[in-house]
Amino acid sequence: MKHTYLLIACAALVLGLSACEEKKSLDGHSMEKPPPSAFMERDSVPVFDDDPVEEESAGEEQN
Repeated sequence: MKHTYLLIACAALVLGLSACEEKKSLDGHSMEKPPPSAFMERDSVPVFDDDPVEEESAGEEQN
């Protein structure tokens, strides 16, 4: 009978400790390593300095 209670206590302890996971955000990412932000600057940033409308108007003035 002693061993039965000990076995039940050990099983409860194992289940209790295995239920403890690392904290996660609502979207499932680990709080220790958050996902990269969408607002961070990337390595390959597109360049939008050239305006195609200005290029067309500059070409018409030369003619």
